[in-house]
Amino acid sequence: MRKEHNPYKTHYYSVDAMQIKSIPEDFVVVEIAHHTVQETGEYALCEMTKRNLTTERALSTVADTLKIPRRFLGYAGTKDARAITRQYITIKTERPDILNTSQRIQKDNLSLRFLGFVQEPLSLGNLEKNRFEIVVRKITDEKIHILTAIPNYFDEQRFSTANAQIGKLILQKMFLDAAHLVIQTDPDAAQRMKDHLAEKPNDAITALRLIPKNILLLYVHAYQSLLFNEVLSEYIKQNDNEAIFADGPVPLLIPTKEIKNVRIPIFGFGTEHDEIFGKLYEIILNREGLTSRDFVVKSLPFLTVEGGFRDAFFIVEEITCDALDEDDLFPNNKKQKLCFTLPKSCYATMVVKCLYHVGRINGDGQQIKTETI
Repeated sequence: MRKEHNPYKTHYYSVDAMQIKSIPEDFVVVEIAHHTVQETGEYALCEMTKRNLTTERALSTVADTLKIPRRFLGYAGTKDARAITRQYITIKTERPDILNTSQRIQKDNLSLRFLGFVQEPLSLGNLEKNRFEIVVRKITDEKIHILTAIPNYFDEQRFSTANAQIGKLILQKMFLDAAHLVIQTDPDAAQRMKDHLAEKPNDAITALRLIPKNILLLYVHAYQSLLFNEVLSEYIKQNDNEAIFADGPVPLLIPTKEIKNVRIPIFGFGTEHDEIFGKLYEIILNREGLTSRDFVVKSLPFLTVEGGFRDAFFIVEEITCDALDEDDLFPNNKKQKLCFTLPKSCYATMVVKCLYHVGRINGDGQQIKTETI
């Protein structure tokens, strides 16, 4: 969603000072799921607690410590890096001594607790909710506005530096431009791709194939998410003339009244036939120079995307808000602790932005490249 396409005649907020994730203890995430454990099985179920680590780094450490392949580990969702998080993982093993083995993983920033055995490995999405405890710092005169229905925008973690732009280039079949933009923004992939293009300057397809498939898919998903955000803003605008425009890396509209929740398509090659939002997507894609056929990527077939649906709003449960307190890290400012529970795949940072009516919060723009729709 681009600012020039959001000419809202609304209240305008642009507060940059507020801060989250100043220290890992300021952002606590606990995964909520119910698993039936048994005394024996093919997969050990463990609770993994990590501090200031990406999920992938933590899982790699577990695999290295247990001397097993990384592919033997499963998990339900990527958790924030600069945070303290607790989540379930599965380990493919029938070893009865897994409890004693797991006790070897007791580090300052990583620990594992054996719970029992399950019959199936965890995969992305095998969770119900996440519970958050967030300390918001550097508060000056911002006041909290308690909401329960939050616009279900994809937040800036989804987009990183240029994820959506790369995704659009891929859909436009401008593969060489996409490869060069990946090189500019992804140090992990840059050298391999540079070396290949130095030998074969026009072989962009092979260069892109040097990137893991899930990362390439994330680029396309990020562009789909950008389109979804724009459609969501238009839906809110049509139903609330007083909606508040909060500018930031992800511009958003915050409703001032209850709006009917609907399922909005995440655009793919079959979405043009949607009765409610198909016409709006057609207008947006005409502007973007794309059609539904462009979402079929024959040169990289695994990037062909059908799309899906996403709720316009999500419900915040069990929300509590502490009183303002003196900020011990940033003198002459206030801090405030928020606790709430969210459905899976919803952004806690979007809750904070909507509660305070701000479009930017320092500390919430981390890159998470393993996320999928």
